[in-house]
Amino acid sequence: MKNILTTTALIGLCGFATSAIAETSIGGELGLTYIHAPDDGFDYQSQIVGSIEVGYGSFGAQADVNAYSYEGEPSLRTGTLHVFYEVMSGWDVGVAYSAEEYWRYAYLETMYVNGANAVEA
Repeated sequence: MKNILTTTALIGLCGFATSAIAETSIGGELGLTYIHAPDDGFDYQSQIVGSIEVGYGSFGAQADVNAYSYEGEPSLRTGTLHVFYEVMSGWDVGVAYSAEEYWRYAYLETMYVNGANAVEA
C-alpha cells in the first residue's frame, strides 16, 4: 500500500512539472542585409539585426541587437532589453532599456495585438 501511494504521488508530481515546462516559449530572428549602391554617395552598406524572445506564462523578455556599417566603418550599434507582462490576451505592458554608443534610454512600452493589427507605444 505504501508503494502504491508513493508511485501515485510521483506520477502526479511529474505531470505537474511537465505542464509548467510546456508554457515556456522561445522565438527569435536574425537578418543580414548588404547593399551595393555606388551611385548613392556610398559604395556599400551592411546591416545585422537580431532578436530573441523568451516567455514563461504571462511574463517575457526580449533582447534586440542592431549593427550598421557604411563602407566597412561601423556607424551605429544598439542593444535593447525588454521585459513585459501580458495583462490580458493580446495586451502587453513592460519596460525597456536601450544602449547605443553614446546614449542610454529607459522607457515604458505597451503593445496591443488584434489579429493582423498591432499598435505599439
